[in-house]
Amino acid sequence: MESLLLAYDGSEPSKKALKVAIDLAKKLNAKLYILYVVDVRAATEIFPDIAGEIGEKLLETAKELVNEAVEEAKKAGVEAEGLVEAGVPPEKIVEVAKKKDVSMIVIGAHGYGGIKRLLIGSVSDKVIRMSDRPVVVVKG
Repeated sequence: MESLLLAYDGSEPSKKALKVAIDLAKKLNAKLYILYVVDVRAATEIFPDIAGEIGEKLLETAKELVNEAVEEAKKAGVEAEGLVEAGVPPEKIVEVAKKKDVSMIVIGAHGYGGIKRLLIGSVSDKVIRMSDRPVVVVKG
């Protein structure tokens, strides 16, 4: 395995996934891509008048979080590169995995169940269904 992709958003489940991804990358001597997908759809639909400002703030926050994660990986001795993309998270994760030709995707899961899962949906479930690569899901 030459490279891995971590879907990262700064949440507790994604922080756990970061630790797993760093460990895997070290053991496999693989490069680690850390991807934050900014989903600006909800914000722009709710606040169309200030959508640009919200989008900029979301991108700025995403870059900060990704940079922190990249530094953590590098401190552990892992070659890492941060990526920030705007789009629909499951689709963008799979797209970037293909574009970077990674061997595996690592993603954290919030563990929602019942109605909450039905209403919110699960990014990790969608990535598993859409991806042509192995997906490691780290439970939060």
